[in-house]
Amino acid sequence: TSRVSSCFLHQSFHPRVRLLCPSQSLYYDHMSRAQLRMPVALASALPLLLMLFDPVSAAFGMPTAFWKDRGAATASERPLVGAAWVRTRDVAESLRDVLSLGLGYGAKKATEVRLPQLKEDLRPMYAALPKNSEGFLGQATVRYAMHRHFSHHHGMYLKGLGPDGEVWNSSSPAEILEDRVPSFVIARFEQHLQSGLDLEDLALLAAALEHFMHMDALERLRAVYRLTNHSIEEAVSEHDLTGVLERFMVLQTRGFSSGLTAEDLEMRWRTMVEAFPTWPRTQEWLRSIQESVLNGEIKDHQYASTTVQGGRVNFEGVTTVLESVMDRYGRHQDSDCKVMAGQLIAKEDATQPGRVKLSDFYQTSTNFVEKKEYLRELGAIEEHRDAAGQVVETYVLIPNYLQSAANCLPSSNMYTVCCLNPCEELLRHVEIKVGKSTATPSDILEIVAALPSSTVPAPRVLPDVLMQRLREIAVVHELGGQVHIHGRLFSQWLHHAYPHECPMPAKAGTTRPMTAADWLQETNTSSTHTQEEIDILLGGEATRKQQGAVLLSGRRKHVEVPAAPDVDSASDSMCSALPWDLDEELVFQQEVVSTFDELRVIGRAFAMIGASGGLILSLAQLVFTISSKHGKGGDKAAAWYKPGGVVDEAKMV
Repeated sequence: TSRVSSCFLHQSFHPRVRLLCPSQSLYYDHMSRAQLRMPVALASALPLLLMLFDPVSAAFGMPTAFWKDRGAATASERPLVGAAWVRTRDVAESLRDVLSLGLGYGAKKATEVRLPQLKEDLRPMYAALPKNSEGFLGQATVRYAMHRHFSHHHGMYLKGLGPDGEVWNSSSPAEILEDRVPSFVIARFEQHLQSGLDLEDLALLAAALEHFMHMDALERLRAVYRLTNHSIEEAVSEHDLTGVLERFMVLQTRGFSSGLTAEDLEMRWRTMVEAFPTWPRTQEWLRSIQESVLNGEIKDHQYASTTVQGGRVNFEGVTTVLESVMDRYGRHQDSDCKVMAGQLIAKEDATQPGRVKLSDFYQTSTNFVEKKEYLRELGAIEEHRDAAGQVVETYVLIPNYLQSAANCLPSSNMYTVCCLNPCEELLRHVEIKVGKSTATPSDILEIVAALPSSTVPAPRVLPDVLMQRLREIAVVHELGGQVHIHGRLFSQWLHHAYPHECPMPAKAGTTRPMTAADWLQETNTSSTHTQEEIDILLGGEATRKQQGAVLLSGRRKHVEVPAAPDVDSASDSMCSALPWDLDEELVFQQEVVSTFDELRVIGRAFAMIGASGGLILSLAQLVFTISSKHGKGGDKAAAWYKPGGVVDEAKMV
C-alpha cells in the first residue's frame, strides 16, 4: 500500500516524470496528472469519509463527536446500519480483565468461587430485565440490578447504586468503584458499559462488589484485633474468636471511626444490652454461625482455609467466619423491621391501606419520632388535600417508611444495612413467571391473583379498579397491549395490589433520601422529635405504650408486635381512594429514533458505498491505462537496460 501511495503522490507532483515502482521493477511513462487525479483524490479523501461515516469511524477508533453533537443516537442506541458497526465488544478488554486490574489476581480468583452461585441468583432477574439494542444490560439497568441484588440478598444499600430520589440513569454504576480501583480501570469499565453487560459480566461485577464489601469489613476486623491486643500473626482461641466477632458487631451497629480507642470499644460492648435489648439473640446467632463455619457446615467461601489447631483459629479462618456473618446479617436484623411493620399495620387507617395517620404514627409507641419534614424528604409522607388545595390529612406511608434511610444502620462508608424489601420477592416471582421485561395485563392479573404475601391471602379476585389501571398502563406504554414491569407505573400498581409490602414510588426529583446524620449536618436540626414536642403536636399529654426496644439507626425500636391482619388487598372503593397518576419513569427505555435519523444513517451508508464504488472504478481505469502503456512501451523499456540489469540512463533520458 505504501509503494502504491508513493507512486501516486510522486506522479501527482511530477506529471511527466517516469516512475520506477520497486515492486514491479518496470518503468512507466507518459502518465499525466489527469490520469491519476481521481484515484489520488479518492485515496486522500477516504479518511475524511470514514470520520463522517460515524458507524465505520467508530469501528476504526476515529472521532465520533461530529454526529453526537448533532443529536445522533449513542452507540448503544444507534439504529439500523450503525448498530451493526459500532460493536466494540470483540476488540475491547473484557470485564473480567478490567476488574482483575483493580482487584489483583488473587482477589479476582477469590471472587470466581462465588460466580456460579451469583449467576444462578441473578439469572431470573437478568432474563426479565430490558436489554439494549445489542441484547445486553445498559448502564441504568446494571445499576438497578445491582441495587436490587444486594438489598435482597444482604439487606445492604450500596452507596451510589440506589436511585437516591432520581431516575436510574442519573449516574453510572462505575462510580462505586471510585477510590477503590485505579482511575484507568474505571475508565475501561465505563467503556465496557457502553456496549453493555451480559449475565456473566453482571455476576462478576456483583462478585467484585462483594469483594470490596469484605475488604471493608476486613479493615474493621483488623481494628478490632488492634484494640483488643490480638496479633493477626497468631491464632486465637474459639472463645476469643467469639469476643472478636461480638466487638466487630458493635462497630457494625454503632459506627466506627479511626479515633476509636480500646476503652471506647469496651464501653460500647458492655452497654449493648441497654441500647439493643435483643443483643443476647444476636450473640447467640453469632455463635451459631461461628460453630457452623468451623465445623464445615457452612462453606460459602471455600477459597479461604479455616485452620483450627488445638482449638485455635488463625486470622484467615476468622476472616472466613466473618464473611459468612456478613452474608447473613441483613436477613438476621430484618426481624426488627418486621416488628415495626406489625405495629404500624395495626394502626393503619381503615380506608387507606398501607397508610397510618401522622398523629397515630406518633401515638403507636416511643418507636416512631421522626419529624414530618424529615419524613417528607424520605418520601414517606402523603398529604391529602381538599378541592381548595388545603391539607386535610397527613399520612405516613408504611412500606416507604420501613425501607427508608431512617431505619438503616450506618455500617460503613460503602454501604448501610437496611430493612429488606418484601416487595422484591413479589416482583421476582412475577419476573420468573413472565420471563421477559413486558407482559400482557391478563398474564399479570393471573400471576398476581395467585401470589400471596404476608398480609394478602391468595388465590383472590382482584378488584376491578386494579384491572382497569393495569390496562391504563398498557395504553401509556404503547407496546401493543404490553406492560413494562420495570418502571414507576408498575411499581405504583404493585403498591395498590400489596399496600403493606410495596412502597409507593415517588416521582424523580421529589425526594432526597438521607440518613439522620446527613439531615443533622445539612439542616443543623435533629430529625426526631422529643417526647415533649410530640405531646404538644398531639394537643396534650399523649398516652404512649412503653415497650421493650431495640436500637436501629441510633433510635429505639420495639420488639412487641401485634398480629398482622390478613388484608385482602383492598376493595374497589379503597383502591380508588389511593392516589394514582400516569407519570412513567422506566428503568431503561430504548430511544425512539426519528425518521430523519434513520434516513441520515441510510444516506451515509449509500454515500460510503458510492465512494467505495468510485474508488474501485478509478483503480480499474488506472490498471487498464498502465496495462496499455506497458504493452506499447515494453520494447522501449527493455532497451533501457544494459547487460546485468543496469539501467542505461542516457537511453532513458
